[in-house]
Amino acid sequence: MPSRHLPKHCKHKFSHLALADPSFDLPAPIELLLGADVFSQILNGKRVVIDNSLPTAFSSLFGWILIGPVPEYEPDRICSNVVSLTVSLENLVERFWRVEEPDSAPVIFTDEGKCETIYLTERVRDNSGRFVVPLPFMEFGRQERFLGSRQMALRRFQNLERKLKINPALNQAYSAFMNDYESLGHMSIAPSPGDYFIPHHPVFKGDVATSKIRVVFDASATTSSNHSLNQYLFAGPKLQQDIVDIMLRFRVHQFTFTADVCKMYRQILVLPQYRKYQHILWRASPLDELKEYQLNTVTYGVNCAPYLALRVLKDLADNCCEELPDVKQSLTHQTYVDDIYVGADSTDQLLTLKSDLQSVLSTAGFKLKIWSSNDPLILATIPQEDRVQRILQFDDMEAGLVKVLGLNWDSSEDTFGFEVSPSCDVMTKRAVLSTIARIFDPIGLIAPVIFYAKHIFQKIWKAGLAWDTPLPSDLAEDWKTFVQDLHTLT
Repeated sequence: MPSRHLPKHCKHKFSHLALADPSFDLPAPIELLLGADVFSQILNGKRVVIDNSLPTAFSSLFGWILIGPVPEYEPDRICSNVVSLTVSLENLVERFWRVEEPDSAPVIFTDEGKCETIYLTERVRDNSGRFVVPLPFMEFGRQERFLGSRQMALRRFQNLERKLKINPALNQAYSAFMNDYESLGHMSIAPSPGDYFIPHHPVFKGDVATSKIRVVFDASATTSSNHSLNQYLFAGPKLQQDIVDIMLRFRVHQFTFTADVCKMYRQILVLPQYRKYQHILWRASPLDELKEYQLNTVTYGVNCAPYLALRVLKDLADNCCEELPDVKQSLTHQTYVDDIYVGADSTDQLLTLKSDLQSVLSTAGFKLKIWSSNDPLILATIPQEDRVQRILQFDDMEAGLVKVLGLNWDSSEDTFGFEVSPSCDVMTKRAVLSTIARIFDPIGLIAPVIFYAKHIFQKIWKAGLAWDTPLPSDLAEDWKTFVQDLHTLT
């Protein structure tokens, strides 16, 4: 077995023989050792001598084997040196890109810019001051995309009817919602067949008998040709402020209030030529005739609805608040979905801001309801039916609550609390992580508490436990003590 590579000509000289080791010229581990008493028995006496400078080939039971010396061979050594005289190739290419790269496309040519252009070009205000807005289509007027839409919506409605039939309480609440929708003029009998039909279904929490239901319209439902309304609408630029920023600005002031823009989406009308894309099927009873309605307002479930609603508020702020900077700030930076969170440094300032907000919003048909404040003088100016005199949970949009999961604001005490309901019934790695993940603390008010919980989880992780293995007694005791103290955060 050679200790290093043999010259190529050495292997070539023996290429005509059936070698026992065809790779005899390459260094490799020894695979088989034979004793001297066995070695002579595998040879059959044949041999080939090519010349004195090469090994001799002996015939064996395994094939031809080579025995003998090989002349010393020193291969040419190749040395490489890298020299950088100026700059690296990467830097040269990067410089080339900077020179050749065109300027970024103007905003007007982006999807966000196109959506803005459609809004600014087509939106109007009617005689009452309400905004009437377009649906920002990527390409308007291709009705053939939605062929089969009615059949899809009919199947979905028939499924809905079966659910309503077996749940009288849900049926009653759903019918009441739809009757209210029609009586307010937010939907009406369609004057002509629609181009796209939107299925709808109920959403509620817990028991329908005790919770408020919301009807959600599914504009992402696809037709038989796999097209949906939302696929062809611009979602619009992101106008929603970050919830952390809203909360921090909200708590800067000593005196604060919150209010809900009542039925915000439904106070904004959709231009008549776009309503054919917002048709629904509805009847209160299977015994009634199935009717085709059109939705006349901005509709929850259409992907551009959040943009249109916040864009209208921005429009209102930009054009009606030149002399009311606090109102403009409230509408553009202190609004989350349909809730407004504002404050001032004195009761008089807050009363003025409240009055100005109501005045500006009323010009566009918006009304503020579900008020809450840490100042009794503010609440005294609000009709009893428009107040919320309980802990305000930042969790549910429909209840006049900002969607900041888990965080509570007690307006009477002016304190924040946290929604935590952990249990010690099951103590596993999975249960611990689930509890920690449910504690929502956007501005770090209870960071030390969460840190301690994560410290316990770190010890559980280091113990190498499976996800559903019960915790050992020492870790279980640590977690149980932590959970028992969590109620102090509520």
